[in-house]
Amino acid sequence: MNPGRAAWLDQVLAVDSLAGLDTMIGKFGESLAFCHYVYRGRFPGLQRDQAEICIDGFPPAWRRYHAEQGMDAVSHPIRRRALNSVTPILWHEFLPGYPQFHRDTRKFGLVTGITCPMHGPRGEWSSISFGTGRAGPVAERHTYDALAECHLLVCFVHEAAKRILEREHRRADAAACSPQSPRLSNRERDCLLWIAAGRTTGAIGKLLGIAERTVTFHLANARRKLGAVNTRHAVSKAITLGLVAPD
Repeated sequence: MNPGRAAWLDQVLAVDSLAGLDTMIGKFGESLAFCHYVYRGRFPGLQRDQAEICIDGFPPAWRRYHAEQGMDAVSHPIRRRALNSVTPILWHEFLPGYPQFHRDTRKFGLVTGITCPMHGPRGEWSSISFGTGRAGPVAERHTYDALAECHLLVCFVHEAAKRILEREHRRADAAACSPQSPRLSNRERDCLLWIAAGRTTGAIGKLLGIAERTVTFHLANARRKLGAVNTRHAVSKAITLGLVAPD
């Protein structure tokens, strides 16, 4: 690996928010000529609801298709394979075994790509997928060429995400023990963090996999708990109290 790429991976480890990871993963994909990406992470003990973290740069239509189909880790063939594997998954080799799913991915512009999983010692799990709308032998060779760097990236992103969640976990516990600090739910903190990162309520809903009106509901609850006059005021107060950390 060239020194520039190694230095870039060190920057990934230094990222201090999920919004920052979103930016870094997107830039990495662009540098390898991938147009779409998604990161998923599961960290038992650090995520109170045990749900997956999802940083999603796939087409919005693909996310809607997932929701309509009710897809989860059991019904999604790539995710099911990633949960039970430590080796990269090359889509052009794997997806033909699932003809209908393969046709659907192509319909949404996800013609070929790669998914790299990793598993931690205490049940942690992460995966990064990069996709492209290009097809044919040249695109398939490109995924082979990118395999090593993508597999290395998921290790760095996993460590960065784990550190970010550990910090948020400690802050949440400290806030819960402080009678002066209001108790924000995980979703309320997530919504405030993404607002601080400049995302709209619609974009936050897509990132968290919830409806836009649900984002609005969580922000309203956060404003009420913090005694804020508007959402920006709520973000400022939450940062001051150490309930959320800006990018």
